[in-house]
Amino acid sequence: MSSTTQVFYWIRKKRWKKKKDIYQRAFQLAFDKTLAFYVGIMVVVFLLLLQDWMKRFIPLMNTWENSLLEWLWLLPSILVIRTLGRSFIDPGLPFTSAELKLSLLPHSRSKILLLLAAEKFALHLLVAFALAALLGGLTPLSLYMLLSAAFIYSVFIALLTPIQWKLYSARKRVKTGLLAVVIVLLGASGIWIHQLNLAQYSTAIILTFLLILARFYFIPACTQNINWMKVVERNDAKVWNVTFVSQMTNITIKPPKRYGLVSNYLRERRAIRQITKVKSLYHMLWRSHLKESSGYAWKTLLIGVIVIIAPSLRAEWVMYVSVPVVLFVYIEVAAGIFSSHFTENPIFYSLPIDEKGWTSTYVSWGIAGLVPLLLSFLTVNIILGSSFSVVFVQLAGVMSWSLYDMRTQLTNRMRLLHKENFQVSDTFRAAGYIILGGGIYFTPLLLALAALLSYSAIKRKRFIY
Repeated sequence: MSSTTQVFYWIRKKRWKKKKDIYQRAFQLAFDKTLAFYVGIMVVVFLLLLQDWMKRFIPLMNTWENSLLEWLWLLPSILVIRTLGRSFIDPGLPFTSAELKLSLLPHSRSKILLLLAAEKFALHLLVAFALAALLGGLTPLSLYMLLSAAFIYSVFIALLTPIQWKLYSARKRVKTGLLAVVIVLLGASGIWIHQLNLAQYSTAIILTFLLILARFYFIPACTQNINWMKVVERNDAKVWNVTFVSQMTNITIKPPKRYGLVSNYLRERRAIRQITKVKSLYHMLWRSHLKESSGYAWKTLLIGVIVIIAPSLRAEWVMYVSVPVVLFVYIEVAAGIFSSHFTENPIFYSLPIDEKGWTSTYVSWGIAGLVPLLLSFLTVNIILGSSFSVVFVQLAGVMSWSLYDMRTQLTNRMRLLHKENFQVSDTFRAAGYIILGGGIYFTPLLLALAALLSYSAIKRKRFIY
């Protein structure tokens, strides 16, 4: 064994021991016997349910095998596209600062990269064949097909690793163009292969092409034009990001700057963006506050989507109640996030600010949050076979009432912050939600909602003048 190999595995051994020690300490701190007992019961119940599920779906799995064998040739194409996509955010080889410092000594970087690639190949090979053996024992799928898929996966991972490594340091324009060209070529060749019944040869064709490409270009140039600092920054955060410990200690481990296509584009836009209007400043401040409160927002939206879709597909009448309730909860949460911005930062409402500007810019963010809920409502109606005209009118009613109620609640929260005396008409609001639910059941009732909104607008004008 060479000196480079000995030092390399010594570093890996020390790193593994340190991470093992961190996990052991965290586990000793978080381990609870009662919780472990209930988790064990849940695991047993899950295995029993899995066994029952397997018995029911064995006949269906028997019919899958022929289809899977017929389309197995698509696996290399999927792996190629996946590799090109991953090259935007991951170098593919865990070359960290430890390996970089090792390469400053009389140890070849190409030899270190070869050891990393061999380690990755061995790990993927072991996992792929173990998974194939497990599925072969638990399901009626033939072991030949599963082992073939595992072999193809392992070989292509080994061939695509140097390509991903090299492309990670390339310019995003090059990666984007190459990804688009490869998708077009694979799509066109897939149609050609299917028409000529050459599916059994497609894997060999792609394999031969990748072997030539890797042998004569990517492997010889694996240490040329590499952004080593970018690679090390990404891999250090990936290797030492102990998620279990960060969640347990409530200390957020921030990842490094993203180098993906979308992230780079957004970062460049933020760098050149100039604040020329007051509303742009308001949007920037709201964006910062919503990042801090994102946990409440996405949980509310996720639960709202589930509440709208899941029960409504079992019983249609549930939608007449769930949609108004979800909208009410969402608007209350949005209003709470709105007021927390001022209570947590008192300087904002102690200064002479434009309250209409603050409110109008926040409403635009609130509308963005309404989109998933409206799409869920639309999806349920499409599945239930509602006519397009009825769904369009119902969506208009839901959006109109949501915007009205959101603006009203934000105005009321701003008045509360200023400690103004005003009357809140809960009866009017409750009537609006009841009419909205009735309008979803019987669409002409939405005319009453329109009359209610018109009455509120007239009353507000009289109050102003």
